[in-house]
Amino acid sequence: MTGHRMTPAAIEDCVQRARHPGVPEAGRHAAFEELTRLFEGMAFASAHRWLGDMEEAQEVAQDALLAAWMKLDQLRAPAAFGGWLKKLVATECHRRLRKRPTLTALPENLSTEEWMDRPDPDWSLARALEALSRDERYVTVLFYVHGFRIEEIAALAGTPAATIGKRLYTARLKIRRALPGSVRAAVLRRMPTERPGPEALGGYVGLYRFEKRPDLLVEIRRSPRGDSLVGSAHGQRSLLVPIGADVLATRSFDGEGHFQRDERGRITQFVYYEFGARLGVAKKLIEV
Repeated sequence: MTGHRMTPAAIEDCVQRARHPGVPEAGRHAAFEELTRLFEGMAFASAHRWLGDMEEAQEVAQDALLAAWMKLDQLRAPAAFGGWLKKLVATECHRRLRKRPTLTALPENLSTEEWMDRPDPDWSLARALEALSRDERYVTVLFYVHGFRIEEIAALAGTPAATIGKRLYTARLKIRRALPGSVRAAVLRRMPTERPGPEALGGYVGLYRFEKRPDLLVEIRRSPRGDSLVGSAHGQRSLLVPIGADVLATRSFDGEGHFQRDERGRITQFVYYEFGARLGVAKKLIEV
């Protein structure tokens, strides 16, 4: 059974069976095994994105699932098992990351002049990071090295997401100024020069309505620069990132839209998923 085939109601049913004292032990174990099959891939992927190590990510996923089994009675919203499990993964990853050194110290006998002449950009980056404040270095390493989203860093730091964004912006400026000219030039040469054209984005643009939630409208527009897409619903906006053929993911939370086309190749609707669970179908109403 896959996440895309299990509804929130089915997930809730599994959780309730797995923790109900009236269900025989074998039945409770079977229900939790079903949850494990459904969410172990998500738990591993989340841990790997944070830690960057396959073996450690497997350990974290297993530890998080074990913690979920032991704390299942504490879950207030059974249908939200996936999000709850991901928080358990995040807690364990954060604990492990706090034990890691954020930077490799430079040798004491390496002078500034020698460092400036070194061709290895890793030394330059380490030195540039040393120029940041403690808070700026913290968010920079989490965002660029470990792949945390701004919202995740904000939750870990207990700081508003807007503040985290400002720290990242300031850190980027400081790093850019601190790097030698040769390194800056090398980085610029590696940056992609091609952006998706308007024709690649235009098909997604439009107004969509969920079949079972007619009050819920989703509007997809091009960004002001025209080189990306922005989704809006209930006053909330999120940048949409392509992660596959006709699949757009949100940057601010774990949502995916799988878009479907008619025989003429036109987008007609998208199926929306969160944490691997299918939440509904939104049909395209009009172009905007």
